[in-house]
Amino acid sequence: MDGAEKPKNWLHPADIDSIKDIKEEGVEPFWQIYTDGSKSEQGVGSGVAVFKGKVLTEQLKFKVDKRCSNNQAEQLAIVKALEALETQPANHNPHKTAIIYTDSKITMDAIKSAKNHNYLAEEIRKKAVNLTIKNWRIEFQWVKPHIEIHGNEIADRLAKEATNNHHKTYSRIPKSTIKRDNRQQSIRKWQSQWEETTKGAVTKEFFQSVEGRLGVKLNLSPNITKIMTGHGNIRSYLHRLQIIGCPECPCKHGTQTVDHLIFQCERLVNERANLKISVLKVGKWPVRKSELTNRHLKQLLRYINSIDLEKLNQM
Repeated sequence: MDGAEKPKNWLHPADIDSIKDIKEEGVEPFWQIYTDGSKSEQGVGSGVAVFKGKVLTEQLKFKVDKRCSNNQAEQLAIVKALEALETQPANHNPHKTAIIYTDSKITMDAIKSAKNHNYLAEEIRKKAVNLTIKNWRIEFQWVKPHIEIHGNEIADRLAKEATNNHHKTYSRIPKSTIKRDNRQQSIRKWQSQWEETTKGAVTKEFFQSVEGRLGVKLNLSPNITKIMTGHGNIRSYLHRLQIIGCPECPCKHGTQTVDHLIFQCERLVNERANLKISVLKVGKWPVRKSELTNRHLKQLLRYINSIDLEKLNQM
């Protein structure tokens, strides 16, 4: 997991402040390195284009685990750019000025933030500071993406090509991905249990999938709970529990079930009007209850909350 580094591995805040992200006037860098990351259906990759003066000397590409993020790919590219500078011979390199370009503002903010201690951000800082100690002048600069900057276009191409590499260079999965995967696994397990259980038959008619229910924001009320579970002072439910002797609705047009209350009860015609109009605009009445929650939820909830079951059952 790509978690935060332990405090003992953090740089001193003063070292973080020494990392520059603005190109100073009068300093023409000999090394210009363009970095980029890519995440798509094909995979995740990092690309690095190294220029000495005006000459493209190295094209580097690194495959990243498919569950890693684009930000990680962007940051890994910078780590590899700094490593490319570290490999230069110390005694035969009088040109120790380098500027590293990235089109990721998130990465720039991560590098400069004293509160961000993720592994790659710390690696970038450490390598930059170590190079500075060795008399390198390292600067970082953000460039606008997709405006046909030659070096940036090369880095972008390399990042995309990196997904075809056989060897994965980086595989620390971000916490956000692990949380998402765990959530999806839990939902799949929950869905399996939901399909297998014989309970909650009425609720299943409203919400056939767990994910569908989780995607709906319900401000629960007593009425919504009664209608969407079939429990409470609905006469068919009270009759099943042998609390009352007759399940018939006071409207005299059938047994008082959830379906009856939503679609048929003659004493709720006025309250039902807006819901029925909403459905008839796109289809026929009545419809499945799952259709009501998927396409007419606002009108359905308004209608349910307008039902006064106490008053209705006393008529």
